[in-house]
Amino acid sequence: MVPGRGKASLAGGFDKRLKAALAERDDALRELARARETINALRLSERHRDDASTGYPVSAGLGPTPLRYVMADRANDVAKSLLGPLHRALKTLTTREK
Repeated sequence: MVPGRGKASLAGGFDKRLKAALAERDDALRELARARETINALRLSERHRDDASTGYPVSAGLGPTPLRYVMADRANDVAKSLLGPLHRALKTLTTREK
């Protein structure tokens, strides 16, 4: 221990430095939050200004239809052609009874 200084004076100095460091940290965090809000606002306004918000070039187009979609469409067409008459017949039977 330093002569002429008590434990209370050492603790008081530490408390002051701690409060100053915490205040400095809080100010830095507030400034960082303001900067992030500004950046996010700019990003949002930029995104709404463009039609394509995905980041892909608009000229890229859609490309070919995936094979699974083509196969599903064909399966639906076959099911409709086979089950269509049955569906119509069942519908007429149920509507006549009412």
